[in-house]
Amino acid sequence: LETLLPDWRSGRIKQALIARLLAFRRTKPALFATGSYEPLAISGERARHLIGFVRRADGAALVVLAPRFPGAVLGTGDRPVLPAQFWEDTHIAFPGTRDGAADDLLGGRAIDRDRATCAAHLLAQVSIAALFIPRR
Repeated sequence: LETLLPDWRSGRIKQALIARLLAFRRTKPALFATGSYEPLAISGERARHLIGFVRRADGAALVVLAPRFPGAVLGTGDRPVLPAQFWEDTHIAFPGTRDGAADDLLGGRAIDRDRATCAAHLLAQVSIAALFIPRR
């Protein structure tokens, strides 16, 4: 998705995001059909600028994070990504912590669970995150 950011006004990044998440949904239907939906606790100076939830089913989880009111912070810049330093000390409380890594569905990287609570780390590439935590 990061490669589509320079041309974000075309809508291609939005279409790619939707396609990627719908493809993931096809692979984990129970997570979406019967999974729980729980808000995530977010703390820190910029907590009001972030919303998050977790869906859980059969021991697996999907964590989704998105910025709130980014336009008020970004202004009219060319790149619609809040800089990592914007998030300062903002942290996400992951319920039911598991060992191992989470799969970053949007950035294509493995996220160490010790760093997954740090908003600056999760949102450094694009200002949204979707993390899959498989059943262990």
